[in-house]
Amino acid sequence: MSSKEIVLSSGAWLPGAVIPIVSTAHEQIRRLKTPILVPDLYYRRIVHRDLPDFKDLEKEWFPFYAGDGFYEQITRPDIVAIGCFWRPRVLNGTEILLGAVMVRFEHCLVAQRYIRSFLGASRGLRQWLRAAAFCSNHEAAFSHVQTIGVVDEARGLGIAGELMRQVSRVAKEQGMNLIGFTLHVIEFNEAAIRCYKPPPQNKGQKLVQVKKNDGARVSYEILSETARTESESTLIVKDGETGARYRAKVLPLACAPLVLIRNLESLVGLERHEGLIKYIGCFMDENSRNRFVILTESVEGTA
Repeated sequence: MSSKEIVLSSGAWLPGAVIPIVSTAHEQIRRLKTPILVPDLYYRRIVHRDLPDFKDLEKEWFPFYAGDGFYEQITRPDIVAIGCFWRPRVLNGTEILLGAVMVRFEHCLVAQRYIRSFLGASRGLRQWLRAAAFCSNHEAAFSHVQTIGVVDEARGLGIAGELMRQVSRVAKEQGMNLIGFTLHVIEFNEAAIRCYKPPPQNKGQKLVQVKKNDGARVSYEILSETARTESESTLIVKDGETGARYRAKVLPLACAPLVLIRNLESLVGLERHEGLIKYIGCFMDENSRNRFVILTESVEGTA
């Protein structure tokens, strides 16, 4: 198949832009005429031998090239690059890189400069110490997504979501309590923005928290959804054991850190435009691991 017959798409490019074909993966995939099946995919850390293919795909996904030094960072201890690979049987062991993510882990005490940048100008030593105490008490870390993408022919298979789950797995293996991700999305990249909207929350669904201290599972039943924005849902939930009711914010894991940092004023007890919000706890929903839940306050009565 001629490269002239291949038309690429990427929401990071301006609408109508002609994306140059750099990677050989497209011709390989289309020449095979073999469907890409999820069970045939596998994920592993990206190593130096993968960098040429990674760089070629990056030049298609984004209208700018970060430079070779950017990709050489994969050797740093705070950088993790994970790829999704496909090894078609007819290629006798040759693997094709279909997608990749590269993130930088930031322990919370290091990440204060990012928190402060989201909160705006300096608000004083006391508030900074409150934020630091929140992070250190939870042994928490943030992860900044430096780049993520999937080759055109493999989109719609859930690869991007699995790449993010692999990042969470690596963080756990390294002893980190990863409480969220930060990332940048250009405003006209509507396809990417849709990925970071909160998933539908239906009455009767269960949100499951696994307590870190004893591994106990706490189930919260969704009673109602009281508000919804582009980035989060506000729910009334009920503790399945005690019957206590809480107001909770639910957001997709992919954008949890950005929203969490934006809400950190309330978490450390600072005033926000809607008033003071009491922070109770936060966790990743074990029933649907793309959901991040923040319990904000107790509520009285029946929802």
